Amino acid sequence: MTEAGGGERDAGCGMRDAADGPRLFARVMAEQGMASPEALEQSIRRAAEGFDATLTVGDEMLRAAEKLLDQVLNGACESRESALDLLTVDALVTRAMQIAARDAKSLAEFPEQAMKSIASR
Repeated sequence: MTEAGGGERDAGCGMRDAADGPRLFARVMAEQGMASPEALEQSIRRAAEGFDATLTVGDEMLRAAEKLLDQVLNGACESRESALDLLTVDALVTRAMQIAARDAKSLAEFPEQAMKSIASR
């Protein structure tokens, strides 16, 4: 998509790099001084470990979010200790949606399926 100023934008990902196409959201955030805290990144990696390699990456992120959300809801989610877990769930769902947005078919179906699945918790 071309902007009035002549620059090319990639919807939702920021400016495009000339050599390597759309920049990753995490890279754009880091360049803007808004990188995720290391504790959140570690929590995301822990939550996403061990998921079925046959799932798409977006599906894996969503399943990890659902599993962690179930753990939070079955525990004492009113305590401050659950805050990082809830932020991790949010980050995993956000990343799953970003991945789904890369494919027109996924973009049409994935968000609704994901929200129905999460709402049923």
